[in-house]
Amino acid sequence: MKYFLVLLSVLFISCTSVPHQVDRPARFYSLPDINRWIYQNIEYEDGVVRTIDEVQTPEETLAKGSGVCIDMSVLFISLAKEAGYENTQLLPVLLIKQNSLHVLVDAGGFGVYDPTNNMCSLYNVMPKYRVVNWCGK
Repeated sequence: MKYFLVLLSVLFISCTSVPHQVDRPARFYSLPDINRWIYQNIEYEDGVVRTIDEVQTPEETLAKGSGVCIDMSVLFISLAKEAGYENTQLLPVLLIKQNSLHVLVDAGGFGVYDPTNNMCSLYNVMPKYRVVNWCGK
């Protein structure tokens, strides 16, 4: 019994000190699949604001299992390139609405993606950063 309690406490300590690691599929088949997977598996860090120098790498976002909109957009671009969209122009797009900022991914002719909210548009970002015809939730 004594050894069991020691083993149990060692397991508990080692499990609580391991950072949250998100397992991802071996392959994504489309940009909407990537968008949906990020929305379902990466937690949004509400109230966190990052400067451009503080943006997480895709590996950091996967290891933490969380991030803000720019972290999720960077992860989206990385996963899209791994999935075979390396020749597609994938650009993070900053949206400004009143006093808030939000980052999306413009995939050119493949649409605009918002992995934070699981939204996509088949249209490019319109002038003045207005995105129309959302689909996805």
